[in-house]
Amino acid sequence: MANKLYRMVTSITDNKDLKNANLLFSLSYTFPNSPIQIVNNPQLDVSSLCGNINYENFAEIYVYNNMKDCGCVGTNFTIWNIGNYSNCTSLFGDTEITGTTGMEKFSVLSKVKNITGIVNIHDTSFENFSFFGSVERMTGNKDETNFNIHDNPNLTRLGMDSLKYLYNVDAWFLFNISNNHPEFCLTMEEMQFFTSSNIYINRFEAKFCNTTTRKDGEKVCIYHTLATLDNNCPHVIGDILVTSGDENDTQKLSSVKYIYGSLAIVNTSLTDLSFLGNLTNIAALGDTSPALQLISNPLLDNVYIPNLEYPFSPGPHRVVIQDNAPGLFPDTSSCLTYQNQIKSYVFYDGADCYGDSGVVQETENSSSSLNYQYFLLIYLTYFL
Repeated sequence: MANKLYRMVTSITDNKDLKNANLLFSLSYTFPNSPIQIVNNPQLDVSSLCGNINYENFAEIYVYNNMKDCGCVGTNFTIWNIGNYSNCTSLFGDTEITGTTGMEKFSVLSKVKNITGIVNIHDTSFENFSFFGSVERMTGNKDETNFNIHDNPNLTRLGMDSLKYLYNVDAWFLFNISNNHPEFCLTMEEMQFFTSSNIYINRFEAKFCNTTTRKDGEKVCIYHTLATLDNNCPHVIGDILVTSGDENDTQKLSSVKYIYGSLAIVNTSLTDLSFLGNLTNIAALGDTSPALQLISNPLLDNVYIPNLEYPFSPGPHRVVIQDNAPGLFPDTSSCLTYQNQIKSYVFYDGADCYGDSGVVQETENSSSSLNYQYFLLIYLTYFL
């Protein structure tokens, strides 16, 4: 007999005399992948349950037909049923919006702050998702694309300006943006948020929006050449190239925290990258070039960048290190340590850290493997 996967279900259903829900607010759960249903209790008030910290990571909570409910059950939203969700502050379960026009009708969702479950928006005429402009938190718990935005031919902006937290109970929050308007763009703030979150991006067809101002007022610089780059720029837009003759200007990058483009250091006499001490993230959009390239720097024997994490590119390689000082990574362990430090796979001298010269496409499975390697290295370091 084939093995079956059973899930625990917490069910409080059809209790006509139940009035007190205090116990529910004090319970602690070990299995957030298991559904909770509180249904058909005509005297029960559970209106504040959805905001309780014990329940915030559940993707399957079904609360309805009680005296007072909390949240709303996700569904396939249409212009015909959207009016029924005008009082929703939370959505639980899978949500789909497809084949629809009339974006103004969806403004009834403007009170929603929490979405828990898969969101799939496709084949609409929407130009943005401003009706989800109050959403602060999105949570998934399935090994599927958690936020899937595709085939919306008029979509040029995201419009979810309050989004602060993406989380998947199982591992990575899976994200897809594809086949929308050719001019679909993300702001600096949006990309900064995505690349600092625990997400894996399946496809990411977007460009940076044509803006040089930020809501926080921090300075933004446009890159042309290193020699002409302003000093004290925490944010730089453009593909930065550091090459022979630029060595004396590298201190201009010492204030840079975010690069909205790529960084290539090629054919220099640099020995280390200490001038990148504040660099937190590199996010390349628009082509498949690596986010970070360190190539043909014969004296470069230290590539440590202390604060860099999750450099992003939609291409097959995000970090390429080639033909630098001999023995830069003398063994597999040192290469793995580096890629776990920056939380992105490294293509080193024509191969991955294990010496495999095949193309390392960063997938969900490889991301999980990277996470595993990280904890393995900690174990080997401290416990053996």
